[in-house]
Amino acid sequence: MAFKMKGSPMARNYGIGSPTKKTGDPVKGEELTAEQKEAAMGNAMGAAEKTTLSDATTEGMNKYFGGVNADMADVKLAIRKANATEGNSDYVKSMRATAKARYPNQFK
Repeated sequence: MAFKMKGSPMARNYGIGSPTKKTGDPVKGEELTAEQKEAAMGNAMGAAEKTTLSDATTEGMNKYFGGVNADMADVKLAIRKANATEGNSDYVKSMRATAKARYPNQFK
């Protein structure tokens, strides 16, 4: 048998009139100086790491994979298909080099 919560929420101290909500101002921490605030913001929100692609990488991604923001699965599939049809030719090697330059953590 399940427990049923009977009675008013005000009586159970969950509602608007609970003792915890009737207190005055919440306890305030120490005030930070402008330098401390700036340092805290710098630590909390690091800048996004921007990477720029070389012209050769951009050109290769457009040529081989249909764009710079090609999906990783599509890039791997294109390399696999080219490797199956042409073997380990210079064309496939340049595809791999371009993919490695674009996605350094995925291709070794």
